[in-house]
Amino acid sequence: FMNNGSFSKDLFPFISWFKNYKKKAFLSDLFSGATVTVVLIPQAMAYAIIAGLPPVYGLYASLASVAVAAIWGSSRQLSTGPVAIISFLVFATLSKYYEPNTQNYISLAIFLALLIGIIQFLMGFLRWGFMMSFISHAVIVAFSTAASIIIAFTQIPNLIGIKIKLHEHVWQNFLEVFNHVNNLNPPTLYIGISSLFLIIVFKKISKKIPAALIVVIISIILTKVFSLDSMGVDIIGKVSSEFPKLQLHFFPNMFFELLPAALIISIIGYLETFAVSKSISKQTKQKIDVNQELIGQGFGNIASSVFQGYPVSGSFSRSAVNFSSGAMTGFSSVFVSIFVLIILLFFTQYLYFLPKAVLAAIVIAAVLSLISIENIKKVFSISKLDGLVLIIVFCFSFILKPDSAIFIGIVLSLFIFFRMSMKTNVIELVYNKHTNRLSSKKRSKKKNSITSGELLMIRIDMPIVYINSEMIIEEIISVAQKHKETRGIKRILISFLGVTYIDSSGVNAISSVIEELEHEKIEVYFVHARIPIKNKLEKNKNINKIKKFNTDRDAFENCK
Repeated sequence: FMNNGSFSKDLFPFISWFKNYKKKAFLSDLFSGATVTVVLIPQAMAYAIIAGLPPVYGLYASLASVAVAAIWGSSRQLSTGPVAIISFLVFATLSKYYEPNTQNYISLAIFLALLIGIIQFLMGFLRWGFMMSFISHAVIVAFSTAASIIIAFTQIPNLIGIKIKLHEHVWQNFLEVFNHVNNLNPPTLYIGISSLFLIIVFKKISKKIPAALIVVIISIILTKVFSLDSMGVDIIGKVSSEFPKLQLHFFPNMFFELLPAALIISIIGYLETFAVSKSISKQTKQKIDVNQELIGQGFGNIASSVFQGYPVSGSFSRSAVNFSSGAMTGFSSVFVSIFVLIILLFFTQYLYFLPKAVLAAIVIAAVLSLISIENIKKVFSISKLDGLVLIIVFCFSFILKPDSAIFIGIVLSLFIFFRMSMKTNVIELVYNKHTNRLSSKKRSKKKNSITSGELLMIRIDMPIVYINSEMIIEEIISVAQKHKETRGIKRILISFLGVTYIDSSGVNAISSVIEELEHEKIEVYFVHARIPIKNKLEKNKNINKIKKFNTDRDAFENCK
């Protein structure tokens, strides 16, 4: 079984890590694992709070998922675990069913991780990774930007020490913050703002400095020494040091209700994962397998659920730390899981005096780095339609629920795609006497162009399929009739150079064009039909009789 190289590599991709794995690689992975753990611990607890869960569930989500996702994924430097955007989507999805931090809410979050894991695994196993391309870059940029702002704003209450009632819609939470801002707690505000300031300063000095961990340690010491909790500073309190009970949570009555949101979170989580993997692979030259990575993320979420964690994804920041620390294989992530286990069992008591304001500062600093004005500018510069989609998704993320905004963005993107697919691209041609090639009439210089009064030359520059075939018929007939009226054409030469694919509807459409043009007493000729296209065309009796040419020169000389 293990000697079957191809099969074992697909089932156990981590086997390839053992090839030439020596002491140097082991030490590099060990060091990288320790470095990532330093970043992960405060982030995991902070992100759990975003998800509406007690901080310890961030540690539970990091116990096995980090190692399992790495073992069955394809990227050797990808670091999986709790991330801000997925945590926010979990909260947005589940808060309408149960009150955050309650047992039912926690159980539902654990079940959601299982559901997402199964979806991602099935997508990878069935090799449906291509489906990720249905979400446009504009939708991702819009949602990431909006989510970053929303997440940062949701941490304001913890940052400044106010209590608010959480609502399903984001704009209602904004109003709650503004209405209660006069009730802030000054010591909490000082801790929160100074922590945020220190994290930003440390990151400016060097990204290798464990800014979050330093701020966590300082704040715990200050809170304990000066009894800041007695002054109204909210602390996380007792964190369980018990190993989680391994079990699965099921909500069969809510399966179909949660399925749309689970699908969205699965896709968004994977897109973030794939973006990180591709970014790193450009430097490592490692090939990333889309479907294998889906399987890895699926197993990672299932493992998170078994260990009482919530949905996880690949992390931008921790993957960057893992890579820059010299990780050579996914064993670095295995070491992360081991270190998290050690911290969970023996060191959680030291987190008792950790102010929630510090966790809020860690979250805000992390998500603000996800806002990229440059990416927004690029979307608008490349396509105004994509820019419009970006604006709509961004605005609806605040007006509606965030997952609803993503749905709207996907539908809009698909609508634009189909609309552009239906847009015909039939180009008039001239013959270039210097190159002996047919070229676009608009782009050719008049002194080099030759035309024939009785010949119209056009090129179809698109696949001819059911969605656009009728429009192509209308466009060709319209152009032919216009030229028949103006200069009395008797022949039309159609170049298939730009046709990369044709289906049965397309073949029937071309047949209809021939019939219509012959009825108008216009002869039809073809040039540059690729072999697969030509074979399909010639199966139609009406098309088979049409004379076809292989070169532009032959076509022009025989048809002019």
